[in-house]
Amino acid sequence: MNNLSIPIGKLFFNKTTNLPADFYIAGSADGNELIYKTNTYRKLILTIPGVTITNINEIVRQGNDLFLTCNFGVDNIIVSLINCQIKNNRLIYDSVNYRALTGITYVHSIVFYEDYLYLSNRVPGQPVILGKINPYDLSEQTYFQLPNGTGYIGSTDTLKVYRGYIYTLISNGNSGAYLIKVDLSFTSVQMIYTTGTTAAKRINSPYPFYIYNDEIFIVWVNRSTGVYNKIGIDVLDIEGKELRNSGELTTTLNGTQRPHPHWMSIFNGKIIITSLYNKFICRIDSQTLVLEECINIGMTVTDDNSLMPNGFIYLNGEENSFDADNLPPKLLKIKYDDFTDLTEELPSAQFFNGKGSVGSINYNYTGNKQSKSKENALEEIAIDAYNGTRLQPSNENIFGFHVQRNLNDNIGFSVFNDDDLGNTAQSNVTVKGPGPLYSNNTGISHYGAGYYVTWLQSSGLFYSDKTLNIATWNNHNIIFRTGASFGTLSEKLTIVSDGTLKIHVVPSLDNSALVLGRAASGNMVALDNVAKVSTNAAPASAVDDGVKGEIRAPGDGFIYICIAANNWKKIAETPF
Repeated sequence: MNNLSIPIGKLFFNKTTNLPADFYIAGSADGNELIYKTNTYRKLILTIPGVTITNINEIVRQGNDLFLTCNFGVDNIIVSLINCQIKNNRLIYDSVNYRALTGITYVHSIVFYEDYLYLSNRVPGQPVILGKINPYDLSEQTYFQLPNGTGYIGSTDTLKVYRGYIYTLISNGNSGAYLIKVDLSFTSVQMIYTTGTTAAKRINSPYPFYIYNDEIFIVWVNRSTGVYNKIGIDVLDIEGKELRNSGELTTTLNGTQRPHPHWMSIFNGKIIITSLYNKFICRIDSQTLVLEECINIGMTVTDDNSLMPNGFIYLNGEENSFDADNLPPKLLKIKYDDFTDLTEELPSAQFFNGKGSVGSINYNYTGNKQSKSKENALEEIAIDAYNGTRLQPSNENIFGFHVQRNLNDNIGFSVFNDDDLGNTAQSNVTVKGPGPLYSNNTGISHYGAGYYVTWLQSSGLFYSDKTLNIATWNNHNIIFRTGASFGTLSEKLTIVSDGTLKIHVVPSLDNSALVLGRAASGNMVALDNVAKVSTNAAPASAVDDGVKGEIRAPGDGFIYICIAANNWKKIAETPF
């Protein structure tokens, strides 16, 4: 029997919860036991009828689903635990599925990326094989063997998938190491980096690497005779070009065994590395490449450990016959930025009966530049030559962008253009409906001082090519403010929620101005039958400038009435 699905029943009255963000689970290096943590450390025996599980090597998490590779060797299988939940502080799951891995042996690395599992193997002296598996249909398996040539043959430790490419570091010991980049469809293979063969800078079999914020971090060791405490970091761009390097870094440990980097992660800009033989853990700043802290942790640490979102690292001890000391493996917890915060979580006897683990969930932190999955990814789009290249969601099920935070700070969406001289320099936000570009659109823009439309220079614009509505509701007013500075803006015009208009500044006197009124239609019109009385000086003559309806009472004993344009009459003032 090659495939199996086992439903697990749930009691309806027992509350279940999703796996927490910092869920820890590790597999046995010798057997079918899993250890996980809820309110305490608990055990789960992984059983599949008709299948003997000899070890659990890799564990990957996707939401509430767990994917495991078991039986490291020629009989690898892939196991999926679907919809894992915590009920009464115990791990349960809806179903378990498994399948033999038909095209790959000795699987040593597995990652989840955009709906698929990607795998690589470790068989010294053979070309590396990559695998691609649908975790929800384990029969869908694709394999690709790298070319049978220099750089593609050797041992790998870590597989990374980043921005649509697979990266793996292949080591040939004294013959050098090579970083290989392969596209997800296995059609393009590139060798983008090599260390050469000098003993003073060597990547031995096999060392880890990490990708963080579009940069690749590769750790190397000085393996010259008599040197036992020198490591270094090379930083590359994602095409393999070196950006910077640390030179030699001196660890705090020395002795008769050279460093052997075995696990590596980057969290909050700090590189964390553990060494297999001389048993240190060190922290290096990812920008300055300064070694900040290094201590002896007293055991061999495996190549898959769990760095949690709160910054605590669960270090899995591994029984290693190649280690001359072969100290008992334990489970340790340490804070990434303070190595004095170190506790023993499980002693050797309770951690897989002294055999240790070769894999727990290896949470992947890639910084803030790689999207977590294709649902959040952006792709380039060229709207037209005027707008240039833009970004849009690459998944048709994503309909917009959302920013929501609870903090006392400035959040939101900003558009800046620092060019103030160009004749098309502007920054804008536009929304539009169906139809040709630049139609059915509304926007907000700011224009630079050199903009080709003179009246728009150094100004902002709220515009639309269709009817533009300005609205408020819940009985709120619309207020227009101006002033010398942002903090001193004052009301100048208010449209009150009941429809009345309020002018906050008294206009200057101008008797030549028209008088406006509201017609029955609601339109504002100039009134021709409204008398305007003022105390302005008397007209100089009967044909002096005047507007029909204007009345002047200058106090000289007469009242002057303009009966038509520039046509004045006067009458004497008499008492009642």
